[in-house]
Amino acid sequence: MNIVMLAAGLSERMGEANKMLIDCNGISVACRSCINALEYLNTLNENSRLIVVSGYDRTGLEKSLEPCRKFISEKGEYLQMIVTYNPHFKYGQFTSAKAGVSQIPDGEFFFISLADMPFIRADHYSLLRQELKSNDCIRPVFENSPGHPVLCSPQLKKTVLAYPDNAKFTDVISNYKIKKLEISDCSVIRDIDTPHDIVFLKRKFQNSAL
Repeated sequence: MNIVMLAAGLSERMGEANKMLIDCNGISVACRSCINALEYLNTLNENSRLIVVSGYDRTGLEKSLEPCRKFISEKGEYLQMIVTYNPHFKYGQFTSAKAGVSQIPDGEFFFISLADMPFIRADHYSLLRQELKSNDCIRPVFENSPGHPVLCSPQLKKTVLAYPDNAKFTDVISNYKIKKLEISDCSVIRDIDTPHDIVFLKRKFQNSAL
């Protein structure tokens, strides 16, 4: 299994701060998202990859992922983390999706996930995988709003790479058999995008620590 974690964005709506590096219960937002992904992959007991796509503030992001490397060294017998740089990150999120998907071996399933969504937990990934069956793509939905991560079957790799850089992922999957999986909490649609979101972030993790 592969998880492509998109972490290359410009963070323009956050102001001066890089949203990927904001503190999230002791580690960066991006690192929290990646740790949650690694926790899921670690339950599979199979060779798995977390592919992190960097772009804006590449150095800061990669430095913040040190706890992920520690996690892998301590627990990840089957885990690998690949950090790949997207030189075209300024041209939109889909360029990062292509950069990440290009690192996936042919014939393997993969998730597309977003590093600014630290509330996505290991069990969210697990719920989606249980729905693979005959579907090409599984997408979580909360109150009719589509979310992440999105689980894709192997044939979508070629399609993703064939689309132009200005495409949207929703366009790519529109011609495939998609199962929308209703999720009972907003974690799958809740990202960290603006200073207001930081308040929610701190409150969420303070409450979870009680």
